[in-house]
Amino acid sequence: MSIYAVGDVHGCMRTLEDLLSALPWDPAEDHLWMVGDLVNRGPNSRVVLQWASHLERKGRLTAVLGNHDLALLASHCGVRDEEPDDTFQDVLAAPDAAQLCDWLRRRPLLVRCGSDCLVHAGILPGWSLDTADRLARQVELRLARNDFAESLERVFSRNRARAVAGVSSGGEEDSALSVFTRLRLCDPAGRMLQGFTGPPEASPPGAQPWFALRPPQEGVHFVFGHWAALGLRLGDLYSALDDGCVYGRTLAAIRLEDRTVYRVESRM
Repeated sequence: MSIYAVGDVHGCMRTLEDLLSALPWDPAEDHLWMVGDLVNRGPNSRVVLQWASHLERKGRLTAVLGNHDLALLASHCGVRDEEPDDTFQDVLAAPDAAQLCDWLRRRPLLVRCGSDCLVHAGILPGWSLDTADRLARQVELRLARNDFAESLERVFSRNRARAVAGVSSGGEEDSALSVFTRLRLCDPAGRMLQGFTGPPEASPPGAQPWFALRPPQEGVHFVFGHWAALGLRLGDLYSALDDGCVYGRTLAAIRLEDRTVYRVESRM
């Protein structure tokens, strides 16, 4: 069995179909890892969710939650106002909206398989993998509860406040969901910086990408997306897979066993 990790789809189902056709994967044997942000900004969020939930139930797909997935969930349960560039209205208006959102909120935040670790955005440099696992499981349990909307409301209100301050603060568990789904840069103290979306070469003084601060001796290969301005970049211990499909660039995937790269041009 091979595992193919796929970058941020953002509702771009036609491009995803092109990529799947380009992959030498066997749907009966191989497995897909999705780095999150299945929805929003692209045209077919509902179709992507239907496709992903179907494959997941067949045991052929694992998807982690991304920040745009959380935005859909928060809008669905009424704790976030829709924004002008949201394009997941096809989900919100669908007869199966409740079922799709229920499936989505039960996705994991962190997945480990051998030395490979799947996360949407990143992990703080001060967290051990055991700490990250513990926090992920705690937040996943909260999102699976009937009162999950309260957790999302707190997270979105904190994100707005932190964006003004620029630096993420608060306890580990309180900020874990934001870290897993929004992290790009860390300040010199290892805290998450909010609001920066550019390439790492344009980072504020003293700030570094989170993956550059992970201890290399831990020997973990991080697979993540979220950072479109970073683009497709492969390092010894990381594979960044958001190549800006929704911005007209490419949708990328890698085969984990040998890091072979597959890419197709965006087709909205």
